[in-house]
Parts: sequence; C-alpha cells; structure tokens
Amino acid sequence: MYTPYEIFKFWMPVISGFAFVIKAYTSTKKDLADWAERLLQNHLSHIEEATVSTEKETKQTNSLLKDSMGKTDMLQATVADHYDKNMIVWQSVLESLTVLKERTPARRTCMAKRK
Repeated sequence: MYTPYEIFKFWMPVISGFAFVIKAYTSTKKDLADWAERLLQNHLSHIEEATVSTEKETKQTNSLLKDSMGKTDMLQATVADHYDKNMIVWQSVLESLTVLKERTPARRTCMAKRK
C-alpha cells in the first residue's frame, strides 16, 4: 500500500504536466485567434471603407443619371415640338411662295429690235 505522500509524489507531476499542456494549448489557441482577428480586421477594414465609398458614389451616380434622364426626355420632347413647329412654318413659307409665283406675271423675253 502506498502512502499519501507517494501517491502525491507520483500523480503531481502527471497532473501538472497535463495542466501545463492544456494551459499551453488554450493560450496558444487564444493568441492565434486574436492574431487572426487582428489580421482580418486590418485587411477587411480597407475593403469595408472601399465598399462604403463605392456605395455612396453609386447612389450619387444613380441620382445624377435619373436627373439627366428626365432632362434628356424633356430635351427630346422640346426638340420634337420645335421640329413640328418648324415644319409648319416652312410649309406656310412654301405655300406663300407658291401663291406669289402664281400671282406674278410671267417674264416676257425681250426680243432684239429689228433694223
């Protein structure tokens, strides 16, 4: 039979070694997780800033495109209206010239005088 001292003398190094291995494993795991977190945070922070910036620029660009699209539609309508009115004016000018031509007597050709 073993005395408590002998039992303690045998099991204490085994338990201490096991505790040391567990402590080393958990602290290494925690340090590695912290290092990976810092690495990803540093890397992802630039990507996050770029994404936010891109989102703002995209929204601003879409807003400007919507504004310019409305202006383009208005411009097309204005140009079409101007073209229609211009055609009406030229039609009336053509009719006026036709009326003037019909009312103007034909030119007489001059004949050379006989001697």
